[in-house]
Amino acid sequence: MSDQYQRFAEFYDDVLQSQKNYHEIATELAKIVGDYRDLLDIGIGTELTVEHLLQIEPSYKITGIDNSRSLL
Repeated sequence: MSDQYQRFAEFYDDVLQSQKNYHEIATELAKIVGDYRDLLDIGIGTELTVEHLLQIEPSYKITGIDNSRSLL
């Protein structure tokens, strides 16, 4: 499988961070997750959401997968 994000990877975080409020997204996800601590992030990309989730609740155990090696 070709990595369609390879050329974009170095700019990915900068572009996405300017477009989304990751702390707000993580706060809403934490409400949905509730008491669960073992999470799976499919399409984790560069882990921006995970970083914010762990700031909210450091006890999360998050496994992430992504089909783009250049974003991981």
